[in-house]
Amino acid sequence: EIFAASGFSYKDIMSKERGYTVRHVESDLTVPNLWREELIRQGFDPSQRTVWLIEGFTGYLTNPELDIFLKTLTKLSAQSSVLLSTWIESDSPTKTSMHRSFANDPSSIVEPFGWSEIDVQSVHSAGDRMGRKGGSDHFTMSCHEKKM
Repeated sequence: EIFAASGFSYKDIMSKERGYTVRHVESDLTVPNLWREELIRQGFDPSQRTVWLIEGFTGYLTNPELDIFLKTLTKLSAQSSVLLSTWIESDSPTKTSMHRSFANDPSSIVEPFGWSEIDVQSVHSAGDRMGRKGGSDHFTMSCHEKKM
């Protein structure tokens, strides 16, 4: 897991309660070789399928940073790996000056890197499907599988 240090303690507690072992990797995700090398040094095996959960992150990168991030992530992903991600839409009333990239169609962003769409829907629609109220129509969840 690569995550902001402030989130580690909560995730440690939740993971331990469920019997999981989590290995934390702190790194600057805008520097591709840095986080790639750190993941591998910590035991990540790019030849094994993985599930990437990219939540609340994509909108804070510039478009060039997002491209570099996705290129690096793709190189680390074996065929049939899965990418789960959230995206903020350009017309979101909750966007702030910190949001620097937007995706009304996440597939158009990740497919050039070799990911095929499995499912794309608003966070609101996903909540409705699970019997949960709330969520925004301006945030999109997507699921893609690496094909190449």
